[in-house]
Amino acid sequence: MTEQSPPSNTPSPAGLGSDSSSREYEAMVTRSREPAAKRLPDITKGLSPIALTKCGCGEDKNEAADACETCLERWRLRRGWSRASGIKARHTEISSWPLLAEPVQTSKHPDAVAKFQQAVAMIREFLNRPEGATFLALIGNRGTGKTQLSCVAVYQSIFRDREARRRDTVDLMSDLKRRFGGDGDADGDWLREWERPWLLCLDEFQDTAESVFSTVTLKRMLNGRYEKCRRTILIANVKDAGEFAELVGPRISDRCREAGGVIVCDWPSFRGAT
Repeated sequence: MTEQSPPSNTPSPAGLGSDSSSREYEAMVTRSREPAAKRLPDITKGLSPIALTKCGCGEDKNEAADACETCLERWRLRRGWSRASGIKARHTEISSWPLLAEPVQTSKHPDAVAKFQQAVAMIREFLNRPEGATFLALIGNRGTGKTQLSCVAVYQSIFRDREARRRDTVDLMSDLKRRFGGDGDADGDWLREWERPWLLCLDEFQDTAESVFSTVTLKRMLNGRYEKCRRTILIANVKDAGEFAELVGPRISDRCREAGGVIVCDWPSFRGAT
């Protein structure tokens, strides 16, 4: 199979500095341009590569066989979590905060870049807080990069050896209906599956289920994540915090204010709309 080098036309950095995970990613990009014999295997083909570039013992490793068993187990976990992450192909090329493109500032949006950088900083703080932060909301018009922000959050969590997943809400509810027929009590296995990940990003949350069973089960799952102190990011195409509160109800809205926040992505669309 012909090797492909990472794309060279990466977006401009978001200007918020780099952390150990970002350096790990950039080291991986450098290593991926080396001959195959000197490269460690990527975690998965077709997704943004997550390679074991340094053994946890603190020594550089040029071959996977040189890594200790502990580091190989970490690599296997990251590979599995990456494959199950639910990140779609169009969002796999960017997995590090500094690689995010910034919105274009216009006379109508003179503070677009500052708002975008503040949003990135809030998400990073949400992921780095001690246990207790539970719900964060990303809201705003379509095309403002909310999904890409959540995908980077998923990748960064996996880089830190934490299970992270994302799903469109309608797909999650379709899976529930397929597995349980649309009525009755949900099997505990489904609830445990989605309560387990350290981070869960639910996109298109305005497309909530129409049936009572699906709505109640979704709320049970979110409440279970709250009780277990798991991180949850809800993404919705609504214009402001008031509309979001009407969508999710007072319980989730209060939890966002208590231990997470609501980020309004009101900068210009990356798709060209103003």
